Amino acid sequence: MNLIICTTPFQVLLAEKIVEMNPNEEYIFRFISNIKNNKTDYYFNRLKSKIRDSEFIHVDCKNGFEVIWLCIKYRLKGILNNKYSQVNKIVLGSIDNNHIHIHIHNIIQKNKDVVIETFDDGTANLDKNSFFYRDTNFSKKIAWLRYFLCCSSTTMALLKNKSQKHYSIYKDKPNIIDNVEYIRLFNDVKYDKDNSEMDYSRTNKMVLFVGQPIYEMDKTGEYKITEHIRAVNKLIDKLDVDYFFPHPRENNFLSVKNKYIETVKVFEDFFFERYSQNTDYVIYTFFSGAVISLIGLPNVKINLIKIKDFPTDLSNIYEMMQDNFNFSIVEVEND
Repeated sequence: MNLIICTTPFQVLLAEKIVEMNPNEEYIFRFISNIKNNKTDYYFNRLKSKIRDSEFIHVDCKNGFEVIWLCIKYRLKGILNNKYSQVNKIVLGSIDNNHIHIHIHNIIQKNKDVVIETFDDGTANLDKNSFFYRDTNFSKKIAWLRYFLCCSSTTMALLKNKSQKHYSIYKDKPNIIDNVEYIRLFNDVKYDKDNSEMDYSRTNKMVLFVGQPIYEMDKTGEYKITEHIRAVNKLIDKLDVDYFFPHPRENNFLSVKNKYIETVKVFEDFFFERYSQNTDYVIYTFFSGAVISLIGLPNVKINLIKIKDFPTDLSNIYEMMQDNFNFSIVEVEND
């Protein structure tokens, strides 16, 4: 029995491929997320339809009491759940996630031979400066909670060391462990123009902006959500963007008129369903890993947008993206 755990819709997309690659294996599916919307529901239900035992666990990080209660609840579930005693393989992406550590601790402690396999959580897997390559420093509250629940020994370092295989969409790129198996997300590119919400009439050219909540990466607190909305709207006008595809955490506050694409699907899924070899695509993003699946398509040009005066230095991320994928970088003023 395998336990597969996801924390984002993108991870569910990867998990779906992993399940398809192992048709003779039985899975338990857990989706642990701090957001719940149409997109998370869609991907949960999509994989749930292929797995007998599935559960969506919503962690409201704004409610401290609920977070503590969930941690206690799922620590007890880990101890009392008979199905978990049958788990001999755990497959997960967010190896740094405290809730996952608590969830799987008892499995690891009871079964020392349990197999750990990992998969991508985004471009952080490639960035040697990211949290995946540093020791985890928990806050005092989280550290106390982990101690209270007797699960302090399950850490990111432990999971990395135990991982026997890593599934990745980043072909021939070094990852968090050496044994990497490449996953191709989309084997057959299909296109059905009659089923498309997008207008392809602009002389067979389309300009797309793939969103990203970069304000979350500003350590100074100067670049706030309102600043982000203003900057994105200006960029859409300046770059003559046809459509804006929001990040899942941008769904509720970005207003870009009729250019805003509303869909339950992640960008990779959405794009390849509507891809046409007869259209030239220009893709803009800050540094979203969602565009990496488009590499190799001859009619797609990908540009990274770098805000010159962004309060926090993000140069290492842009360098990593450029070194690994040779993307063009467009520097803009935030005026």
